[in-house]
Amino acid sequence: MTTEVVLLLAIYAGIFLQVFVSVGSTFQEATPKLGARLELHLETGGGFVEKDGSKTRWNKAP
Repeated sequence: MTTEVVLLLAIYAGIFLQVFVSVGSTFQEATPKLGARLELHLETGGGFVEKDGSKTRWNKAP
């Protein structure tokens, strides 16, 4: 019984590590695109909306 549990845990750990390591490349490839979109929105002041879908109202700083 102990052998089966150890083998199952090893298999689950291997699968989890493989998935966890492969996800990193996805984020590295998406980072430049996300940065460009964020920079565009900050530069133009557009693209920001509230949770209900309405436009964000900007208030002047005090």
